[in-house]
Amino acid sequence: EEKSATEEKPNKWEQAASKAYDDDDELQAHIDGFAERKKGGGAAHNRHITGSKLFNRTYVVREMKPGAAALGYFHHNDENELEYQGKIAITDRDKKHFTPSKVMQHQSDRSLLLLDARHPEQISVMNLDKGKVVEEWQIDRELQDIVPLTKHDDMTDNPMVYGLANNAMFQIDARIPKENKVIDSKQKSYKSIHNMRSMATSGNGFIATGAEDGKIRLYDCVEKKAKTCLPGLGNEVKHIEISDDGQWILATCTDYIMAVPTQVPGTQRTGFEGRGMGTLKPHPYVLRLKVSDMAKYKLRKVSFTPAHFDQGKSIDEHWIITSTGPYIIKWNFNKLKKSGIVNSYSIRRAKSTVVHNEFRFNHNDDLLVTEANSVYAQHSAAKK
Repeated sequence: EEKSATEEKPNKWEQAASKAYDDDDELQAHIDGFAERKKGGGAAHNRHITGSKLFNRTYVVREMKPGAAALGYFHHNDENELEYQGKIAITDRDKKHFTPSKVMQHQSDRSLLLLDARHPEQISVMNLDKGKVVEEWQIDRELQDIVPLTKHDDMTDNPMVYGLANNAMFQIDARIPKENKVIDSKQKSYKSIHNMRSMATSGNGFIATGAEDGKIRLYDCVEKKAKTCLPGLGNEVKHIEISDDGQWILATCTDYIMAVPTQVPGTQRTGFEGRGMGTLKPHPYVLRLKVSDMAKYKLRKVSFTPAHFDQGKSIDEHWIITSTGPYIIKWNFNKLKKSGIVNSYSIRRAKSTVVHNEFRFNHNDDLLVTEANSVYAQHSAAKK
């Protein structure tokens, strides 16, 4: 077991909690009551972390109390430590607090798109310069997920995104001069599918969806039916990701992760294209913790957070990162690609439960990690 990377580090959020909001006295009152709520079981805690692809900035969603959250922003100092810069109360245009179920960077990191479980047919647009929600896009169905049109399209000024409902895929354009922002010619609904849950895009715009029954579908555009349907292993795909080149899919289920090659055997094309894979569907590589490690770390059950590849315009994916409980797990994706090895991974223990982690964009081996009450960057050395 490796030594905790957070040992003796100051708790950035504990420090941040004592700083006032500029625009929301009511939420400040909630923060001031932090100690009392902690005793009563309603303690504030972090929910999500994501790093900017364009700027030295990292965002953390922190739920101050049920249904009331803040967006904290940090930057990396010369020692690669995250330094707290400030926070924004997350409210809708009616000044009502909410905790977003998804946060996505948008339009060159000038905005964040937020999904709100109270209004699943709506996307809230937070302007980061103004520090508040300035638009609310209405969709004519309940959203399960949203993604950029290509994997790194959020680094551009493109105003359009894809949306996923339990039985439909569609392209959203906020410039449409009507209440429903779905492009009529860029959508497809399914009568026989009612369980799609997650969505992802590749660097060249291929699309994958994950379903509650474990099925993974591959598309070349949203308005046509899937080119390939992979059966999965029966458990819900909670999160899905595609490698930048479209050659691999990473699907997170509760207690295992699937890495699936998309290239059709004997050809140069993938299952996203042409006639799809047909009968040449690959078996997924299944990533699980060894029984011996489950015993060693006293893990009675596993519940993986969304798994991510390392990422960057100049980075060929070499690693897969996830966590369960207080343990950060890093798989050697290079060995899996080259030799089919699925049990080459390292485990690090954090101080407390890891809520979410991901690789920092264009920084080899640098992780962004949030636990319930701490936020930090961590250099992740290769396994010896």
